[in-house]
Amino acid sequence: SSQMRDFFGLSIEKLPASFILQWIEYIQAIPTIHLPTLAVGAGTLVCIYLLRKFFPRVPWGIASIALATCAVSFFHLPVETIYSKFSSLPTNLPKPSWPSFYVSFDKLSEIVRDAFAIAFLGGIESLLSAVIADGMLGTRHKSNCELVGQGLANIGSALFGGIPATGAIARTATNVKAGAQTPVAGMVHAAVLWLILVFLSPLANQIPLASLAAILMVVAWNMSEMEHFFRLVRLPTSDTVILLAAFFLTLLVDITVAIMVGMVLASFLFMKKMGAHAKTMPLEPTSEFPEENDLDAIQHKLIPTGVEVYEMQGPFFFGSADILQNLIVNFTVPPKIFILRMRKVPFIDASGAQALLEFSKQCKKYQTIFFLSGIRGQMRRDLDAFGLVELLGEDRVFSHIDAALLKARSLLANPE
Repeated sequence: SSQMRDFFGLSIEKLPASFILQWIEYIQAIPTIHLPTLAVGAGTLVCIYLLRKFFPRVPWGIASIALATCAVSFFHLPVETIYSKFSSLPTNLPKPSWPSFYVSFDKLSEIVRDAFAIAFLGGIESLLSAVIADGMLGTRHKSNCELVGQGLANIGSALFGGIPATGAIARTATNVKAGAQTPVAGMVHAAVLWLILVFLSPLANQIPLASLAAILMVVAWNMSEMEHFFRLVRLPTSDTVILLAAFFLTLLVDITVAIMVGMVLASFLFMKKMGAHAKTMPLEPTSEFPEENDLDAIQHKLIPTGVEVYEMQGPFFFGSADILQNLIVNFTVPPKIFILRMRKVPFIDASGAQALLEFSKQCKKYQTIFFLSGIRGQMRRDLDAFGLVELLGEDRVFSHIDAALLKARSLLANPE
């Protein structure tokens, strides 16, 4: 939203932080649209589309900026650039200096309060960036390493007159879309910025802001994953309430507030579900060895070679959604077929359904066929609402373990 001013060349001195107020300003400033700026922004979007469609291996971000900069310089277009708005970029890093630690006692409590708030919000922002990168790459970040690294970096930046920094969602997503796979990409990113600062500063000064705005708009659209969003809206009412609350709070207030409110709502709704489930669970007599009385226990089944069967027990919700992480990776030789039994899972929320989808992608990566069994009643309706049954395939979701094993034997005997 904040990129509309630079994309259209609108005459707005100070842009409000609020999403609603921003768009009110945009509407009022429509008569001030600058056509050359709009042409550069629109041209950058067209360039990005063509590069991604016909030359997918070319880094479209760098290429489109380079082409836009050349066009502006060649045709002498009167558009705003980095230099015209921010003056010349520095050509070297600031010299390190020891910061002043003198603080009056009256200001100490205020500074400590602000320091904790900045550290807390910065940590949340960085971990959100890491989670988004995980979702795009199918990896799993190390939260402790992320926070320790961020803390050390911020301590070091103070020696150069820097301010506290966090992992940025937009920059992280852009990096991943450009092909980043490992943490080394972040280091390369920093090194490239330093090289640009030292050697290419005069050229970087000529980059039009409209082309940068166009790139950020494309990144924001890619991050939105609209198809996934609309699939989530079809979930049970409680999950939809959390989704829409977080969505509108992100737009109207701030992403940090949205995450906090979403977590609180999820906690309350989870406790409500658990309470309702506890009330309706029938009490049945159990023996000292309950598996011996369970005719559907895996001990009573003949498991073909190349098939692994795992059983999940208890609610599969946001607090336990990571139990499938790296499960398939831990096998020395990945199984040909992996069956996940869910007969003892009373309910599943959006996070659990998403974890199943990510696990199915991981299985596909290792050429393992993924089956679900024990899917019936409310569980089946929830997975249908999420669209997971359609994504996995009707022939991969079973109401009983016997049907799953029968299908497994058939596939092993007659591989597709």
